[in-house]
Amino acid sequence: MTVSVGSSTCPPEALLGEAQSCTELTALDRLLQVTGCGLTTQKIKDEVTLVSVINQSSKLAYWPPALCEFTALSSINLSGNAITFIPQSVQTLTGLKVLNLARNNLTSVPPELCCLSSLTELDLSRNELRALHPDICTLKQLQVLNVMGNQISQLPEQFGDLSGLIRLGLKSNQLVELPASFTHLANLVELYITDNQLTTLPQGFGNLKSLVKLQASFNPFTHLPA
Repeated sequence: MTVSVGSSTCPPEALLGEAQSCTELTALDRLLQVTGCGLTTQKIKDEVTLVSVINQSSKLAYWPPALCEFTALSSINLSGNAITFIPQSVQTLTGLKVLNLARNNLTSVPPELCCLSSLTELDLSRNELRALHPDICTLKQLQVLNVMGNQISQLPEQFGDLSGLIRLGLKSNQLVELPASFTHLANLVELYITDNQLTTLPQGFGNLKSLVKLQASFNPFTHLPA
């Protein structure tokens, strides 16, 4: 069941009755009702698997704290809001596979996010990030990482530990180099590094045999590895 309602005047009992059978939350007002108005029963926490609140007339200015109690969640999409931070309690969402926080106002990512060992897709594009926490490299199941449109100047040295990556978006950052371990991304199929400050690529870059799509224009390359 997909829950999507406008401004509701239903009494709390009616809202609770509807929410008890929902598995998806796709409206901002419903998300706030369920997480902030005493409607968060254990049944709801155990049933909701998807939250997708995007393109709303009003912007969500914060991550609803009670959302981290929804331990059955497998997908969260809060892109296009005005969220400024991710709470440390995000680490409780151990079953989360997809997290999309694109087009928000994030300036950092807490290390607790790196406890989400089931993550396969992480989208942090078009925020205000200047760095990625080194622990992000422990997300062994991660297949898609998008951090385009930030202000990242350097990747963690152990970035190559993300051996499951298939698609990686680094476009429009401030990267001046890629770490040597980058060549360990043996499963990488798509790489977007357009519009950075790269002057070269790491030795062994040609060993990325799975790579079939590379976008690297608008970088001040001076030489490339043999």
